[in-house]
Amino acid sequence: MEGEMKALICTQCGAPINRERMICEYCGTKYEQKHEKIVKIEAFQTRPVVIEGVVSHDKYLADAIDPADMSRMICSQIASRISDELTKYIDYRIQEDPYTRNIITKGRVRILPPDYRF
Repeated sequence: MEGEMKALICTQCGAPINRERMICEYCGTKYEQKHEKIVKIEAFQTRPVVIEGVVSHDKYLADAIDPADMSRMICSQIASRISDELTKYIDYRIQEDPYTRNIITKGRVRILPPDYRF
């Protein structure tokens, strides 16, 4: 099709390149456009941050309560610990909606799936 834009893909990690900023928002590799070609000008090897939640329970407690209740309790505590750690990595953006005059706050965290391998 005429006028259709071709997707810009990062040669470092395979994610889309932000056309306005000419940067891969996933790995941080910077690009510039020269004579209709996209040229990589700076690459980064980013490492993922591993966040985990650890819970320890007395064996007698585990034997004394229903396994489903124990599982829910453990999952809730682990989720709480991970949530506390995630707040260190949230990218916040605040803007005002001029029509409703509401203040909109967005929080974003980038996550790699557990099976992702560099």
